[in-house]
Amino acid sequence: MLLLSVFGVVAAACLVGGFWLIEGDYTLLLVKHGGYWLLLFTFLVFLQSVFQNRKTHFRNPKGIFLAHKWVFLAAGLAVGVYFLLQDAYFKITMDEVVLASTSMHMHLEKEVFTVSRGYEVNGVFYILGGYLDKRPYFFAFLVSLVHDLFGYRPGNVFYVNAAISFFLLVGMFFVGKLFGGKRWGWLAMLLLISLPLFGINVTGGGFELFNLLMILITVYLAKCWVEKPSANSLISFTYSGLLLAQCRYESILFVIPVGLLILYVWWRDNKVMLPWPMFFAPLILVPYILQNRVLNETKVLWQLEDYQSAPFGFQYLSLNFSSAREFFFQVGNDQGNSLLILGLTLLSIVLWLVYKFHYGAYYPKEKTSWRPVAWIFGLTILFNFGLLMFYYWGQLNDPAASRLGLPLHLALIFFIVFVLSR
Repeated sequence: MLLLSVFGVVAAACLVGGFWLIEGDYTLLLVKHGGYWLLLFTFLVFLQSVFQNRKTHFRNPKGIFLAHKWVFLAAGLAVGVYFLLQDAYFKITMDEVVLASTSMHMHLEKEVFTVSRGYEVNGVFYILGGYLDKRPYFFAFLVSLVHDLFGYRPGNVFYVNAAISFFLLVGMFFVGKLFGGKRWGWLAMLLLISLPLFGINVTGGGFELFNLLMILITVYLAKCWVEKPSANSLISFTYSGLLLAQCRYESILFVIPVGLLILYVWWRDNKVMLPWPMFFAPLILVPYILQNRVLNETKVLWQLEDYQSAPFGFQYLSLNFSSAREFFFQVGNDQGNSLLILGLTLLSIVLWLVYKFHYGAYYPKEKTSWRPVAWIFGLTILFNFGLLMFYYWGQLNDPAASRLGLPLHLALIFFIVFVLSR
């Protein structure tokens, strides 16, 4: 009880400091000079906890590879085909170039900063201007580590996204396989490959697919935590959620299911576990709070038009809803939608309703670790999509905004796999 009280005091202090006490130039300085090192600490603790629990996740790596060699081959072949079909370039001009610029500064100076002006003088590149950007910087941090290893090249980001796409496809298989066998793993993997919106982002420089991969990793670690609670599984799950929060703006929402599942297991087992890395969790969220305050205090970063008074509002609902309908149901090549996923989703909804209300009384409910995990993460993704409908730039039929629907597609694919496997 004492540890829980101390944790509560630390969390309260970090929230009060992040929202009210830290002001002005200190906000910029703390994120700029401290954000990189705090994220590096978070990443290293996460890797260490996964490594310590490796016997659970990777009991026999060589055996896993040999038993699933066709999966790895198919994932690599799919990524290779995407690069053959389309050139690798920055698809979303502002977002992806800014991420590349941030990764360059993180590589050179180990600071969270976006370069806006620089000159080469006598062969030396000098950074002479920049700003703290609104975009979460975990993806830029990852790209900066690749720069550290192989030297700075703007094109490194495309290799990073190729690797992320490969691991995402492999992850789809292994998570899908947990629903009842290899056939469902293959279905999950192939459904993602069938989505043009996924293929478009494979050869881009954005953080969309990295966000999906981190959601998948966090969901899997949530299952491990609910099934076999331990100090290592708690740290892995918590820190994956903290890293996920730094992937995209709205990914901070996933801190809620992470916290609720931790509380659920504590309540279920009547046991509170608080290993020492947990006390740093509130502190790790402070840079996100400070960065969000900079965004809200600097209206130009929202990129609002003159006639738009706020980034969120009911006035955007009608346009966004009609745009979403056009995106999901349009036939042709204008949109990156998948009619296959749409059709199977509608079929799965019908089958699930029939089972739920007609046959549900005759079959016992499945009491598995997937149940609370799927519900809480699924509802978070649906809430995220609902929030998008009130966003001023939430028109899914806009090529620059359609990528915001990728988390929903991830949830739909696993809903299809769940229903059809039953």
